[in-house]
Amino acid sequence: MALITFDGFGSDTDITAVGYTRAVGTASSLVATSAGLLKFALSSNSLYTLDTSVADHSFELEWTSSAGGYDFFPLCARVTDISNMYCARISTPNNLQLYKYVAGVQTQLGSTVVLSGRASGDKMKIVCIGNNIQLWYAGTKRIDVTDTSHPSATKVGHFGRSTTSGGIINTAEWLDVTPVVSLDSINGGTNSVQIGSGGNTVATTGL
Repeated sequence: MALITFDGFGSDTDITAVGYTRAVGTASSLVATSAGLLKFALSSNSLYTLDTSVADHSFELEWTSSAGGYDFFPLCARVTDISNMYCARISTPNNLQLYKYVAGVQTQLGSTVVLSGRASGDKMKIVCIGNNIQLWYAGTKRIDVTDTSHPSATKVGHFGRSTTSGGIINTAEWLDVTPVVSLDSINGGTNSVQIGSGGNTVATTGL
């Protein structure tokens, strides 16, 4: 788990200072502000990434305002490059949307969810586990799809397209959500666990 905060700076500072890599875009396209917020600045098509090292991950952010969203993707997961990733946004005015980019082609996944309202402190999260891609808002799963486009990409990040947005994101956090090994797979048995070297098993139910 890694919690990213955008504070500790006296003026706007490129977010490479808090561990990001600028994959595409000019310097200071995405900055940590003096108020400790993430700001998408003037440069379009700017992608900043973090390498989580695992393909099954979640990436969550906390909004500090009920405004903003529109033409940038504050949450990106399983990022290979600017042309290949999953990404989520809130478009005007409260439309929650999930997309994928494959070889630069944008495709919406699932249907647009119209949020009944937004508030400062709301959290938005994208989760990738195997072929299951989920988008959560305010603690509720809103979009849940199956897709096989980017099975092994490990990076997460933020993708600014064209819209300038003031500091409306407070924190970001990624989490390794790799599933634990099922007991059903231990020693090759079906719903059984080997005890000792003699091969004795204990029958189980509901694994």
